[in-house]
Amino acid sequence: MFMIARRTIGAWIFVAMGIAGAPEVHSADTGTHATFERDAAPILNRYCTGCHNPDEPNGELDLTSLAALRKGGEHGAVITPGSSASSRLLGVLTGKMEPAMPPEGEPRPTKEELGVLARWLDDGALGLEGEGANAASALSVPQLPPSRMPLPITALDLTPDGATLAVGRFQRVELRTLPTGDMVGTLEPLAGKVNDIRCSGDGQQVLVASGIEAVRGEASLWNVVTRQPVGTFGGHRDILYTADLSPDGKWVATAGYDRVVLIHDRTSGQVVHRLAEHNGPVFDLCFSADSQNLATCSADATVKIWRVTTGERLDTRSEPLKEQITTAIHPSGKWFVGAGSDSRIRMWRLLSTDQQAINPLIHLQFAHEGAVEKLRYSRDGQWLLSVGRDRTLK
Repeated sequence: MFMIARRTIGAWIFVAMGIAGAPEVHSADTGTHATFERDAAPILNRYCTGCHNPDEPNGELDLTSLAALRKGGEHGAVITPGSSASSRLLGVLTGKMEPAMPPEGEPRPTKEELGVLARWLDDGALGLEGEGANAASALSVPQLPPSRMPLPITALDLTPDGATLAVGRFQRVELRTLPTGDMVGTLEPLAGKVNDIRCSGDGQQVLVASGIEAVRGEASLWNVVTRQPVGTFGGHRDILYTADLSPDGKWVATAGYDRVVLIHDRTSGQVVHRLAEHNGPVFDLCFSADSQNLATCSADATVKIWRVTTGERLDTRSEPLKEQITTAIHPSGKWFVGAGSDSRIRMWRLLSTDQQAINPLIHLQFAHEGAVEKLRYSRDGQWLLSVGRDRTLK
């Protein structure tokens, strides 16, 4: 079963105003300087970056990196290195200024956490410059011993020759031979939960979509023979739900909870197109057989068609009644399908291949007693398979 985890991130809006009075919180001196990466970033990530990031810079304030934090927001500077008493950041968090943040009802930093921020500011607001100084990639969690319970299967794919099954579990992918099911190797470590696996057309590579919720999402490309990574594709500030490798091997498309679809150059790993027109998490995507088009589906109850080379949106299908969880393009390139929480499969004729056009709905089928979680065409295009939350495959 392909179950997709969903969640709601509580976020608060930070407004940088003038400060009246100094916060009276300080942590004990440990003899070493506090740093952004080790001390401040995990706290900001926990309470602030949900609404203060490059995609949603409320108050023109981005708190995901040290450089952006030093830049301040629409009301000016928010930190004063060397003086927590003069820093607006700590002023709103301690309630010494109005409006106090986070808003009522939202989680608030503890006295100890405020003390850590105060010490970091008093120490000079130190940290790394550049890519390493990023709150979104800083994760502070307790170290727990691994559970002995079997890890659930979260994603599957089969190599084109049918000889190898890639089985996704938490932080790893198992490679198993068929028909025996014997495990011949693993791809690990991976960043958190594995939500999607795609095998390349020649069966020599496996693309894995994973990530850590509210921290980062990444796709990694692995060589099946050597079981070593050959590429990593990031740029997301939340977990990935899906990734696909274009049949011609030129592109990698990734998407997830942050609502953004990224098209990467497979060789360099660079982002060539950033598609940000969905209004909800993107749960699935699929390249056409000729690698010219991309279909995406989202919690915003739409399925969209894009031109890969230009990043242009060619059509949006809004007939679905509820969130769309899965999509696929027929191997012939003549049709595409979408399905989701309204339990129906819709098929459209694909006309918008190189320019904008309306893709007409040609078929509607009630499919499962529950949400449709996955749609996939057989490689020869003769069959369309669906997996539902009603625990059936059709």
